[in-house]
Amino acid sequence: VNPVAVTQSPYGGSAATIPGTIEAAKYDIGGQNIAYYDNTTGNEGNTFRTDDVDIEASTEGGYNLGWTAANEWTEYTVNITPGTYKIEARVAATEVGKSFRVEIDGANIATFTVPNTGDWQTWQTITVNNVALSGGQKIMRIFNITDGFNLSNIKFSSSTTTDTQPPSISLTAPENNISFNAPANINIS
Repeated sequence: VNPVAVTQSPYGGSAATIPGTIEAAKYDIGGQNIAYYDNTTGNEGNTFRTDDVDIEASTEGGYNLGWTAANEWTEYTVNITPGTYKIEARVAATEVGKSFRVEIDGANIATFTVPNTGDWQTWQTITVNNVALSGGQKIMRIFNITDGFNLSNIKFSSSTTTDTQPPSISLTAPENNISFNAPANINIS
């Protein structure tokens, strides 16, 4: 008997879209070392899903990842519209010095430092700006650099970029090569 190969697939059957909001608890289907890596057996929050990723109900509605440990990760199949994005993460923690990163197809695109929000369910938005992403279907990974934070969702929205071109100025009056004798009042347009 040949073993059945377990493959990774999007939660709910279709890839999440960027721009858009990706719910942290809706990581891909596929199991340990395929769609996620969790240091402990079982779901510490005992809610929403029955695999090993630790999930709890969020006071803001929906669910959040909790009981995070360093080097744990979850993956999400995403369809990206190419562009430059602002990435906002909704987080909670009871200590400073916590962090995670977001990767697309193995490349680090953003590293977040999680502040002490005062409680495990006191939520705050943290932001990384001006992240350029190419388009197509890709795998997004949330990688826990440290332990000790909760993550509800990650929102990708189009960045408003500031035009860095200098202004263009042209003078229509006075005409080129006109001479004036001082003192003089000169109208410029």
